[in-house]
Amino acid sequence: MRFLGNVLATIVGIFIFSVIGFFFLLAMAAMIGGGDDTVTVRKKSVVKLDLSKVKHDYAGKMTFTDFDYVDIPHDGVSDVLRAIEFAADDDRIEGIALVNTHTDLGIAQCK
Repeated sequence: MRFLGNVLATIVGIFIFSVIGFFFLLAMAAMIGGGDDTVTVRKKSVVKLDLSKVKHDYAGKMTFTDFDYVDIPHDGVSDVLRAIEFAADDDRIEGIALVNTHTDLGIAQCK
């Protein structure tokens, strides 16, 4: 009879551990992926685009299954042009300021 009690206690313990572990993983996933970065734009805003950190033509999302490229910043010339297009269509934006103190882009990319 003691054997059946130990088996039942093990099964109950595994079940409780699984439930607690599931909720813990759910809470961790909510903390990691829960933040949505939204920007509020007030009327008569000026967009300041700093070109000193732009080093590539295209810095969009790249999908590599063998490598971990999650922390790579996506700030290429194509992203700056896309930001300018969005700012031009937005009624709340009055102007666009391009800051270019130092750039690693070539002459063809700057034009």
